[in-house]
Amino acid sequence: MTNIYDKHDAAFNLVSAYVILRGNTPIGKIALKFPKDGMGRLTCFLHLYKSPMINAHVSGCGYDKRTAVISKAVANLDSNSLDYIHVKNDIIKLQEMFAACKGHDFDSIFYNNTEYSLFRAV
Repeated sequence: MTNIYDKHDAAFNLVSAYVILRGNTPIGKIALKFPKDGMGRLTCFLHLYKSPMINAHVSGCGYDKRTAVISKAVANLDSNSLDYIHVKNDIIKLQEMFAACKGHDFDSIFYNNTEYSLFRAV
């Protein structure tokens, strides 16, 4: 009989999820869907609460696709759009943070940040 942990691992094997916090307040989530072969298309769904969810895709190999796809999604957020008016300041700061990481290990930009943090949920 398969135990509950094996079932969970099988169900979420190709998925990661993160919660973005400003201070102690959750402000959004990131969900990643990984390709089965590792080289196919990696999909990111980014949702800053009180705004529309967006997605981005990258493919290929030989680089940090997680950072690339999340950076792409963050860069696609339009801080001037009325759809994002409630999260304009968060968008601007997240875009600055991801631009500064220059494509290297996205979660490390949150380590020493005093305003924003990132927690892996799955």
